[in-house]
Amino acid sequence: LPRDKLNPPTPSIYLESKRDAFSPVLLQFCTDPKNPITVIRGLAGSLRLSESPQKPPKNTPKTPGPSEGDRRWREVTVAASPAGHQENNNFCSVNINIGPGDCEWFAVHEHYWETISAFCDRHGVDYLTGSWWPILEDLYRSNIPVYRFVQRPGDLVWINAGTVHWVQATGWCNNIAWNVGPLTAYQYQLALERYEWNEVKNVKSIVPMIHVSWNVARTVKISDPDLYKMIKYCLLQSIKHCQVQRESLVRAGKKIAYQGRVKDEPAYYCNECDVEVFNILFVTSETGGRNTYLVHCEGCARRRGGGLGGVIVLEQYKTEELMQIYDGFTLVRHLGELGHTWAHLGHTWGSWDTPGHTWDIPGAHLGHTWGSWDTPGHTWDIPGAHLGHTWGSWDTPGHTWDIPGAHLGHTWGSWDTPGHTWDIPGAHLGHTWGSWDTPGHTWDIPGAYLGTAGRAGTHLGHLGHTWES
Repeated sequence: LPRDKLNPPTPSIYLESKRDAFSPVLLQFCTDPKNPITVIRGLAGSLRLSESPQKPPKNTPKTPGPSEGDRRWREVTVAASPAGHQENNNFCSVNINIGPGDCEWFAVHEHYWETISAFCDRHGVDYLTGSWWPILEDLYRSNIPVYRFVQRPGDLVWINAGTVHWVQATGWCNNIAWNVGPLTAYQYQLALERYEWNEVKNVKSIVPMIHVSWNVARTVKISDPDLYKMIKYCLLQSIKHCQVQRESLVRAGKKIAYQGRVKDEPAYYCNECDVEVFNILFVTSETGGRNTYLVHCEGCARRRGGGLGGVIVLEQYKTEELMQIYDGFTLVRHLGELGHTWAHLGHTWGSWDTPGHTWDIPGAHLGHTWGSWDTPGHTWDIPGAHLGHTWGSWDTPGHTWDIPGAHLGHTWGSWDTPGHTWDIPGAHLGHTWGSWDTPGHTWDIPGAYLGTAGRAGTHLGHLGHTWES
């Protein structure tokens, strides 16, 4: 790859208001698998956070990372320079610099983690548990693009699922970071893959994915078909494992005691191998001053000697309970289906013919909001800004809305032209809108992409849909 491709520009978002910070489109952009890392600048200002950075104590040395001549694929111990890593179970991460100094970031897309892992193996460093600092030239020679940027005070960095990254302080600074797990198919798939890889490498998964999957199935409504299928399959394999395990114990004459879970009870891990233990627990009692109970997986419990002698087997869910959760976990209606709100906007659109109704944030995907429908003299603030055009004032007689649909290759009819239809303003949705001048007509179901056939003979027939009452 040419050098410019090996140093791609880091996606950056500049926030101007609190509304921008909570825009659903911002989340969609950050979680897009094509964007391994995103810098969100101006967050502190847009949220009006208090700016009171600590002052460094006198004579506190700056703690940059390994110098350019000292960087190696080896153990590094500089505390202010988090070494190369992926987050626990490939989860996303959020990191905000509260100052007063800057940080320099390096990031590589998840696609290349195996190549970097191979570099670690060749240099005798454990990729999952060791501390290592990559040599950039090694990555460039392997055609691995590296995102490189500076995080200033008040900047928030979103690390997408699975992104390999490492950081060095260029001054004295404080950073706050936490892991997050957005409910996306991409995040869930990478989390499960790392969960299984950790088990192979005898590394503890900080996120108990089986426990989490059952909690999601019990408490969350999923509308993404890909995410739903993966979770459903995980639950099926979990039930199968529990049932096979249970039947084996019953055949061997081992007593299984039911002990249901209590509120806020944590997930369990094997005391020996750190693998997650779900539902069927193998418990031993260690006496030393007071009784201590240890949980084991079946394999480690059997390796203790004497079969399962001295081991208590507890069951936390009846098979019927798990089956009930499994059967109750269904895919919710697709966004835009009859009677459904446009959940990806986080708002519903009021009926077109409802006097005094506002259209709540239908332009949120543009990064702007539309003015109230019933507010005289209000302008619709730049919802078409991404098109390079602005819309005319709502209250300007005879004014046309200048080319907000230019990316569609069409213009919208003049606002003051009687009997005129708005040509293709909804084409980016894959649909056409009903005539503007149809009395008593409502714009029903703006998600009419359910399969309503287009009117035969229209020049819009290639869209295949119309918005009809």
